[in-house]
Amino acid sequence: MWKIIKNWLPPKSIDLIKFVDRKSLNDYVNPDQCLTIWGGTDNFDYTFEPEEPATPSLANGDPDSSRKVHFADGQALSSPVRAKPAPKSVTPGDGSKY
Repeated sequence: MWKIIKNWLPPKSIDLIKFVDRKSLNDYVNPDQCLTIWGGTDNFDYTFEPEEPATPSLANGDPDSSRKVHFADGQALSSPVRAKPAPKSVTPGDGSKY
């Protein structure tokens, strides 16, 4: 697998990648920062705590307020935003076209 991936990487990156085993791990990682299962002295035990699902907050306590635009004075936008009309073509004062 490494022979395939190695061809995708720049030569400088290949020199930075090191494969280690339990014997050579201490050359790169201090034993106090290495887990006990890897031959170190760190007794860290990971426990997964699931995330609480986010509840949507209701602006102003109104479930429909998330669908409306409200301004600082509390007024809701009464009509949807419309695109600007296309500008009229302008001709020079002498009657000639551009």
